[in-house]
Amino acid sequence: MLPVHSFIFSILFYAASIQARYVFYYDQYHKNLPPITMTTGIDHVIVAFANSSLFTTSPAGEYVPFEDIPTLRTKFDPDVKVLIAIGGWGDTAGFSMGAATEESRKLYAKNIAAMLEKFGFDGVDIDWEYPGGNSSDYKQSPNEDKVSEIETYPLLLAEIRAAIGPKKLLTIATPGKVADLIAYTPEKAPSIWRSVDWVNLMSYDLFNRRDKTTKHHTDVKASLEIVDYYVNKLSLDPQKLNLGFPMYAKWATIDANQPCQNGLGCATVELERQDGSDTGLSGAITFEMENYAAPPTNMTESVDGACGPTVGTFCAAGNCCSAFGFCGDSPAHCDACLGPIFGSGCKTESMSGKFQNAMKNGVTDEEAGGVYYFDQPNNLFWTWDTPQIISRKFNDIVKPRNLGGVMAWSLGQDSFDFSHILALQKGVAEMKSMTPNPTRPTPPMPDPFQAPPPDQMTVPQLAPKIDPTTDRTELPPLDSVKTPSLPPLDSLKTPNLPSLDQENPQGSAQPIDSFQAPPINPTTAPENLPGLTFSVPQLPSLSLSGSVTFSKRSEDNPSLQSQAGFGSTNCDEKPSEGSTPLRRNQKRYAPTRLASGIDLQALNIL
Repeated sequence: MLPVHSFIFSILFYAASIQARYVFYYDQYHKNLPPITMTTGIDHVIVAFANSSLFTTSPAGEYVPFEDIPTLRTKFDPDVKVLIAIGGWGDTAGFSMGAATEESRKLYAKNIAAMLEKFGFDGVDIDWEYPGGNSSDYKQSPNEDKVSEIETYPLLLAEIRAAIGPKKLLTIATPGKVADLIAYTPEKAPSIWRSVDWVNLMSYDLFNRRDKTTKHHTDVKASLEIVDYYVNKLSLDPQKLNLGFPMYAKWATIDANQPCQNGLGCATVELERQDGSDTGLSGAITFEMENYAAPPTNMTESVDGACGPTVGTFCAAGNCCSAFGFCGDSPAHCDACLGPIFGSGCKTESMSGKFQNAMKNGVTDEEAGGVYYFDQPNNLFWTWDTPQIISRKFNDIVKPRNLGGVMAWSLGQDSFDFSHILALQKGVAEMKSMTPNPTRPTPPMPDPFQAPPPDQMTVPQLAPKIDPTTDRTELPPLDSVKTPSLPPLDSLKTPNLPSLDQENPQGSAQPIDSFQAPPINPTTAPENLPGLTFSVPQLPSLSLSGSVTFSKRSEDNPSLQSQAGFGSTNCDEKPSEGSTPLRRNQKRYAPTRLASGIDLQALNIL
């Protein structure tokens, strides 16, 4: 049986474990939100993105929300918290500048705090992809030039925490691949965790354009491995960890000249050029309605370079509509174009048609816990999460590892049937319910009569042990013992008692239940018992000290950068001046990145 103090701690811990956070990013290029019935339960919305360079100057640059924040709140539960995400895939310059010196860190933090107050955000999410290197510009700015960020990143977070105070939330988006955790060393990670309220783990894009062979971009096995790495190697409290879920599928082109049996573990063509840019031979497609629908029939020719089903326009003759929804005739536009209907220069089947074929014929890898499809005629490999895999992640990772919650990128990318959102909603509801998790048993009830463990109590001293072989007392002969004479029963007289209705001589009747027995002093009572000594044990007391803090909170997760919801493996390059951009959003698309309760760390259980 548990002692009382251990039981109370277990109850507090278990209660906190079911206060699951449910976090969704919301980006400006995917604003087709589900109805309020499907957003029920989402307790934190992170608006993406504000550019990282806005906060490096005095005065700060101007941030303009793509949606009015008070209006946004009406689309969710009344107590929803709204945060602003800064950065994203391909946006690291401002972070590097802001973290560089003590002066720059103070200015950066001050500007963030001012923005939160100005727009009424509940917190900020720092989406630096990635401190220490392996960013989108890793070919131009090699990792050896960013070693100092390993030291300055924790300092920047600490400064932001100090500037925004305890009533605002500070969160971070972190990589799902160990190779990208350059600044998250076992020595530095604890100082990072101390500053933040929680960590949004991008446990997706685990296969990207820098890989040479195909694998799941997200699955149960790899997600569990990276969770355990954070907890066991980097000392992250699992209650601070949100497991990430992507609302999109990824695809990559397989090298037809290399052997490939079922699509997994096959060699790819070159997905990234020597300068780090995207070859356009890999990408991502969201679960949006447009990507399942037939192409529109009433399209017009594009006048601004944008194209695709979302905007309802096609490109001029000879051009291709790229996977990112922009017109052009370069290989980057035409190698992975949306189909001839959106640009006559495109000579291949539309990617949306290939996507729909993959969704119909996906294969589940039961061992790894991932879904994939090998489109052999087109040499394409597809990988994605299904609602069933989402459920497995809750049962195999979130619940048994006692994680603090879940996160997903991004909310507007599941508009076809909202099946992925519904699977997340169900998983979170199960976590928040009081039904015990079979993989994490309910703490046992204590025995109220059970004493504390021996090492936590003072054992009373016992009377000396009597040895019957030596300690003998001579008793008188039985016939010498005389029984005292008792008077006859009829000689005993009953004392006169007052009648029941007689008033108490002290002035009032005295109810029976008002009688109080005289107190007994356990330290003196034994004095009347010769030969016995007693010591009253000191039982340990339970002391709860500390504080309970209720605070508000807030690689550029690539918002899938196209009008149609398509994106490259990392969608990380920005268009050069004078050229037609290959995507609408220069921030990170979902592929590279697609609740609070009692703060147990503030409770000292003695």
